[in-house]
Amino acid sequence: MKAKVIKNIRVNDKYGYMIIESKELSSSSEAGKFFMLSPRINNITNSDPLINRAFAIADVFHNDTILFIYQIVGRVTTILTTVKEGDELNVVGALGTKFTICESKNVALVAGGVGIAPMIILGKKLRSQGNKVTLFYGGGSSKDILPLDILSGSYDNIEISTDDGSVGCKGLVTKLLLASNEKFDHIYTCGSTGMLSAVVKTVLSIDDGIDIEVSMEAKMGCGIGACLGCLIPTIDKNGTIANRRCCVEGPIFDGKTILFERLV
Repeated sequence: MKAKVIKNIRVNDKYGYMIIESKELSSSSEAGKFFMLSPRINNITNSDPLINRAFAIADVFHNDTILFIYQIVGRVTTILTTVKEGDELNVVGALGTKFTICESKNVALVAGGVGIAPMIILGKKLRSQGNKVTLFYGGGSSKDILPLDILSGSYDNIEISTDDGSVGCKGLVTKLLLASNEKFDHIYTCGSTGMLSAVVKTVLSIDDGIDIEVSMEAKMGCGIGACLGCLIPTIDKNGTIANRRCCVEGPIFDGKTILFERLV
């Protein structure tokens, strides 16, 4: 499906955000789901890049525009920075599973770097259901922390950490979680695989009864489960080990079922 680009802003040399317009795509957008997006624009047919890339839904505005946040790390995201307002992109979705939206609970969202993306719409959805929402947001430096105006309205409290101490507390985001005096009923997290593993271990050390949902990262080739390029090793309550497709059975998983030690 084609979607018109309304805005494309480069925040710094590491991150950018884009807003596209499509009532049809917006109607299927839910917290945790993603779209496969191609930077090939305006019906120009070529094979560069060959496949689309997955981008989490960051927010939806007025039921007709969708926000994406991207980290500039390779050719595809570098091409995205050149997209102009009024251009049309190829977009497929919404795909994947969604976060569980609990009600009237005390919840924490733990995000690292570009993992903040799905936490924005999730925070708003949770607050709309009477939850108290705290965001723990970490990054390597101040460049990894998005401007707070993008995050406004999604959280009751925001605590920030950076590895170099350039903004917020110095240290890993799990340090903030451990230092919190709050008793959380449910925790949601998105970030690098290493960060997700650390967050799950931290939560289990605090209280193994806390529900924890993770939004997993994986290289998705098709987005519909056909290529098997995004398998996530999991284990169920009976001890059965199975590889699950991040794009179909995920990207949202029960954090306690992920075999992080098997992920490269």
